[in-house]
Amino acid sequence: MLPAAWLNRASLYVKSLGGAGAILLSLVLGSALVRAESAGTPASDPASTTPPAIDANGQSGGSAPAADQAPAQRVMLDPVTEQIAALAKQEHPPTQVLTLGEAPDQYLGLFVAHNTALLSGGIIVVPDDGTHPDWPGPIHTLRLRLPDYGWDSLSIAIPPVPDMVIPERTMPVLSTVDELKKQAEQSQAGQATPAESKPAEQPAAATPLPEQAAPAAPAAPAVTEEKPKPNYVEVINQRIQKAEDYLRAQGAEKIVVVGIGTGAAQAARYLAGKGDNQSTLVMIDVRDPGETDKIDIMATLAGLDAPVLDLYHGDRNNLQAKMRRDNARRYGKLAFEQIRLQPRPGNPAEDWEFLVQRVRGWLKTRQQEQPVDPRPRQAS
Repeated sequence: MLPAAWLNRASLYVKSLGGAGAILLSLVLGSALVRAESAGTPASDPASTTPPAIDANGQSGGSAPAADQAPAQRVMLDPVTEQIAALAKQEHPPTQVLTLGEAPDQYLGLFVAHNTALLSGGIIVVPDDGTHPDWPGPIHTLRLRLPDYGWDSLSIAIPPVPDMVIPERTMPVLSTVDELKKQAEQSQAGQATPAESKPAEQPAAATPLPEQAAPAAPAAPAVTEEKPKPNYVEVINQRIQKAEDYLRAQGAEKIVVVGIGTGAAQAARYLAGKGDNQSTLVMIDVRDPGETDKIDIMATLAGLDAPVLDLYHGDRNNLQAKMRRDNARRYGKLAFEQIRLQPRPGNPAEDWEFLVQRVRGWLKTRQQEQPVDPRPRQAS
């Protein structure tokens, strides 16, 4: 029969003609359809025709088998991640959208190169739980403004903190309680419980003849051991490590890890577990992720010898901030510095700009920025 695309176009054309012209064109199409069906050769779309397969002797052997054609692999994209990347790219075109890691643990990274002639280092932004690499506020402002002072910024995506697992119920429910009461009454009355009753004896099955014996079962396929999936802590550490490797590949010698909220605690745990005293940690409103990813911030900071800047919003009498400061003094952490950020509720944009100036000023004065030329040196 005629291709569906032709029939659709013809129907639209018939509607546009109207009157006697539409009737005449309908008769012509109808007669053509009758002739195609009577001929017994269905019309097909030339574009969809499969070319005949050619054998080793150069002879046509009909259509190629479908089994030999490997199906194309479909790449399943996360619509939320694609939307975040598209919005970040649209708002700031110099942003480079990266896909870091290897399958199945691939994640989004937003990279912005330094806007100065010399490179000061690399900034890794670890966002708070429930946010993304371009979250409005400190994350968005830091990753876009720090490159103006010679820093490469790379904001990475962090998986959400896993929920607590509901424990398995061990106490009996009401239906089980009723069954237990019934069994107890039957045992007191001297009656056998259904579980104790013996099944009726069944006659032994006749031994099958050799020709009636069932065929031997095929050998079970070999079971391949699956690699254990990394836990949540390993995933976080691997993502920060891959971000650090990427920045070092761009020429950054000094690495600064900036964490916001739970990301600050995870960044501190990463640097403490790695034993890296050369990198720098900047914590902004640090907090514990929770029971499923419990982090002892005091013990983590006590085992960290890297320079630490602790920034926090809130009251001067913030108990948690005071405990972190006292903990640093107790362990003699001379590279630890804590600064309270005065909130500006009337103008949040000014608050985030002041945060950038605080971070950049501390890196310049305390860490003594030493910009380097990232361009390859030419042999003289």
